[in-house]
Amino acid sequence: VSVTFLRPDGAPGPEWARPPGSDAWGHVFSPDGRWVAYASNETGRYEIWVRSYPDGDTTRQISVEGGIEPLWCDECDELFFRNGNRWMSSTVTLGPAFSWETPGLAFETEFCGISR
Repeated sequence: VSVTFLRPDGAPGPEWARPPGSDAWGHVFSPDGRWVAYASNETGRYEIWVRSYPDGDTTRQISVEGGIEPLWCDECDELFFRNGNRWMSSTVTLGPAFSWETPGLAFETEFCGISR
């Protein structure tokens, strides 16, 4: 199955093969537009992955203990995601050669209907 992303002007962009198990929690573009973060359960548990765009040749697993709802910070070079009641953060370096640090706890809060 492939996905066609729309460009900011509404014109169709290149098609992108959807990663296995990534039907939930959306796909979000990095601020530089070269990377897409998403949650996938292809390993049996939802984890956060980053994949190069538009070629899809490079894929990196960012989370280590599960994650959903990835969100790029436009101003702080970080990728945030949720793991239960915890928001995790990974410092990233964008560009042609993506790099990241092991995620750490950004903050913890209670979400309605979510237990630890």
